[in-house]
Amino acid sequence: MTKSPRTLLKIFVLAGVTAVLATRAFLALTGYPKLGGGTGPGSHLHIAHMLWGGLLMLVALVSLLLVPTARVRLWGGAVAGGAGFGLFIDEVGKLVTDIGYFYRPAAGIIYLSFAALAALAWHTDGPTGTPTRHTLRAAADRVARSRPLIAAVIAYTAAHGCLLLGGIAAEAAAGDLAGEREWGAVSAAAGCAAATVALSTRGLLLWRRDRPAALRVLRASLLVDLLLGQAFLFVINQFSAVTGWAIGLVQLWVLSAELRLLDATTERRGHRDPRPQNRLACAETTPADSPAQLRQPERPVAN
Repeated sequence: MTKSPRTLLKIFVLAGVTAVLATRAFLALTGYPKLGGGTGPGSHLHIAHMLWGGLLMLVALVSLLLVPTARVRLWGGAVAGGAGFGLFIDEVGKLVTDIGYFYRPAAGIIYLSFAALAALAWHTDGPTGTPTRHTLRAAADRVARSRPLIAAVIAYTAAHGCLLLGGIAAEAAAGDLAGEREWGAVSAAAGCAAATVALSTRGLLLWRRDRPAALRVLRASLLVDLLLGQAFLFVINQFSAVTGWAIGLVQLWVLSAELRLLDATTERRGHRDPRPQNRLACAETTPADSPAQLRQPERPVAN
C-alpha cells in the first residue's frame, strides 16, 4: 500500500528518534568506545557515527533517485533516511562547539529538530482514512471513554506547570542550582511553565461553560510544553527528560481523543435538531389577527 507524504514523514521522525535514543543508550552502556582508536600510530583515528548517518542519507537519496517506488520511499527514504538523520544530528555538539559530543545544549538542538519535523508532519495534508489511522483513533476513543483516566490526564495537564515551577523554586531554595551552568535554559523552562500555568487556568475556568473550548486551551498548554518547554528541559536534564516527553505525548493523545468525541457528540446533536427556533416559534406564537381570536360569542336577541 502506498504511504502518504504525511505518513512517510512521521516514519522518518520515528526512525530518527529511535536512532538517537538507541545510539545514546548503546554508548552509555559500553563506556563510549571509539571506532578506530587504539594505542598505536593510529590512536587519533576516530570514525564518528555521523559518517554512518551521512552514508545512510546518501543511500536514501540515491535509491529515491534511481528507483522511486512506494517500497523504496518507505524503506529507503523514510526508514534509512530517518535513521541516517538521527545518527547525523546526534553529533551536532561536535559541529557547534569545541566541547564535542557532551555539549549539553546539543540535546535541546536535537529535540527542536525533531519537534519541527513532527509539527510539519502534523500540518501536512494527507488521507484520513488509512487503516492504521482508523486503528489508532479507535484505540484512542476507547481510552477516552474511561472517565477516571480522562480526569487524571486533565488534572495532571493543569498541574504540570505548577509542579515544574515548584520544583525549580525548591531546587533554588535548597542550593541545588548553585552549580548550574545553563541558567538560560532554566529561565526559559520557567517561562514556558508559567505560560502553561496561564493557559491551564484559562482552560479550567472554561470547563463548566464550554468543555470543547476548555480542552482546546488545555491542549494548547500541552503543546507549549512539548514544542518549547521540553527542549529546555532536555538541555537541563539531558536525555533523562525522555520520560517526561513520553508522558506528554500520551497526554496529548488522550486529550485529542476526548476532544474528538465531544465534537462528534455536538455534531450529532446539531443534526438531530436542525431548526429548533422555527419549531419553538410555531409552538409559542399564534397570529394575533387569526379568526380564532376575532370570533366573539353570540349574544341572545331580545324579543
